[in-house]
Amino acid sequence: MNKIRFISLTASLVLAITFTLSCEDKETKDKPAAAVAVPETAGAASPPETVAGSGGGGKIMYVNDVKGLNMRSEPSTDGAKLGTLSYGTKIQVLEKSSTPVKIGDITDYWYKIEANVTLGGKVYKHSWVFGGFLSENLPKGYAGIYEYKYPYASEPSENQYIVLSEKNGKTSGFYYGTSDEFDSAREGYECGFFVVPMNQLKIDNGTIKFVLNVKNDDMLTKPVDLKITSTQEAKKAGYESWAYFGRQMRYTDPKKYSGFISSEEKTILFKKESDWEGELNEFGGRKSDWTEDRLFVKKN
Repeated sequence: MNKIRFISLTASLVLAITFTLSCEDKETKDKPAAAVAVPETAGAASPPETVAGSGGGGKIMYVNDVKGLNMRSEPSTDGAKLGTLSYGTKIQVLEKSSTPVKIGDITDYWYKIEANVTLGGKVYKHSWVFGGFLSENLPKGYAGIYEYKYPYASEPSENQYIVLSEKNGKTSGFYYGTSDEFDSAREGYECGFFVVPMNQLKIDNGTIKFVLNVKNDDMLTKPVDLKITSTQEAKKAGYESWAYFGRQMRYTDPKKYSGFISSEEKTILFKKESDWEGELNEFGGRKSDWTEDRLFVKKN
């Protein structure tokens, strides 16, 4: 049986539209609008065109953590996570917390920005971000996460990482490596894993230089999450000490690294160098013992 529906558009113009429907046709309902949420993971390292929190005419700052910066519903790590601002995002500060707080090893203020995020059916017009991961200057092209893929199958993965960050024109970094960096050969045991700061870091004219100071107590039994930046933090998170199982590195001297970095190709390259039995470097440690070129490729 046919039904006729008339739809009146205006008093001056009436259009009659006839639909023929079968008795089995079902009425469709408007679907609720999908929640608008900022992606949980950081995007590309290139600074975006838009400004997060563009109202208010406040101070302009940039996200300088390559892993991204969480937006919270209130100025506390207990606040609901509304999303993550990617590295290089430009924000405009509306206000800041009355007192600074310490998160990890960093003390800074919380900053309020515009958000316009809908989460769990609730609309958040503003969010809070921690100032310890903001910079007044636009980050340069070197900051990011660089990965060296270990050429042999292993479980757990023995890939290594260099994480570079920039704040107010200064570059700092952390190295996530294995005990093979400090051993001439591995003989029937599983390697240890570590994270340490890249000391005396210098990037200039396409070159990168730094020194690692790693001790046996820094070695852990599994790869370190890139959110962790110290041995102490890792052990608090439940990581076990590699040395506890009676394992020791052959060398614990400071180790000098010298390579090439390219913001265009997004790589860090270390050329083959002499082994540990060679001469001491200018920092008093041995030269690195790589038997082949090692290429780190930027992930973000």
